[in-house]
Formats: sequence, C-alpha cells, structure tokens
Amino acid sequence: MRLFRRRKEKLNIPWRWAVLILLAAYLALTVFWLAQDVISISGAGGLIRRHHLGELLGPRPAVSTMPTSAIQDWMTFAYLDRTYDLAPGFLRRRLSINDGRYPDLSIAEYAERSRLNRAALLEETRRAVQDELDSRAANPLPAL
Repeated sequence: MRLFRRRKEKLNIPWRWAVLILLAAYLALTVFWLAQDVISISGAGGLIRRHHLGELLGPRPAVSTMPTSAIQDWMTFAYLDRTYDLAPGFLRRRLSINDGRYPDLSIAEYAERSRLNRAALLEETRRAVQDELDSRAANPLPAL
C-alpha cells in the first residue's frame, strides 16, 4: 500500500510563480487600459457632463395643429393636456378646478358635477388653451 501514500512534504512547483506573475501582468494592463479610457472620456466632456434641462427632458413634442375650436365637452382634461402639450395642472389652475378626479374628468362631467353652464365652461376651456398657445408662439423656447 505504499503506492497510495503521499508524502507530506512541501511541493516546490515553479509554475505557481509563473501563474502569479501572469495574473499580476494582466491586472496591471487592465488598470492601464481603464485609466486610458477614463482620460479619453474626461477629455470629451467628462464622465459626468452638465446637461441643459432641455436635453434631459428631450425635445418638446410638436403641438397639435387641431384648432381650439375643435375642443368638445366629451374631452377629458388629460386628453387636452396631451393634445396641446400643456403643463400638468395648467387647466386646473386656470379654471380653478377642485375636483379630485382631475385630469381624468371630461369637461361635461365637471360642468355637471360643479353645476356650471356646460357651454360657458367649454368656451372658457377653449380660451385658456388658446391663450397658452398664443403665449408659446410669442415666447418660443430657445433652440438646443
């Protein structure tokens, strides 16, 4: 049974040192290439570039070409916000809407719930949207 016994002496294997040296060289080259990438990125504006607010939000979508006279009382305030690219809550503030279902509320529903004249509310909504569109036309956003 002497064949299967292993001597407990320290094995001196030179290839272990070779593997360690190769791993150290690989690590050094990886760090060098990473440093080169960081330097080239930094030269091109940096890792963290300061963005203009317009760049972060993306390009402003084109406003609908639908005239405000086409606004109907079945339309919800959310639909009008998307169609005319209105700021969130613009119509709520402009029309003093206090209903909790806003913006998922049609003009007709709001008029009925608030006991307002449906035609008068519709006309006031059209006027508010038209005023906002006229304001944008007078003061366009600067080009990015």
